[in-house]
Amino acid sequence: MKCCAAVRGSECHCGACHRTFTGLTLFEAHQDVDHTRTPPVVCRDPASQGLAQDDRGTWGTAEGLKARDSLRGRLAAARSERPGEAA
Repeated sequence: MKCCAAVRGSECHCGACHRTFTGLTLFEAHQDVDHTRTPPVVCRDPASQGLAQDDRGTWGTAEGLKARDSLRGRLAAARSERPGEAA
């Protein structure tokens, strides 16, 4: 699927529900794992866990997404201040 190929950096993508998470901890928290049942892995709804999506559809905490956007903006500003480098 197209979403599977769009994963970046430390993001974790679930092959079962095709949702992408900002990190391993949130990815693991969305899965209810019990190997004594069928199916052994059931995906939880990230919204019901208090997670939010960014503009790419990646699930994370509101605080984490805000911090990531802030860092992205600061990096872009720093790059634009350097002569001869594109943002």
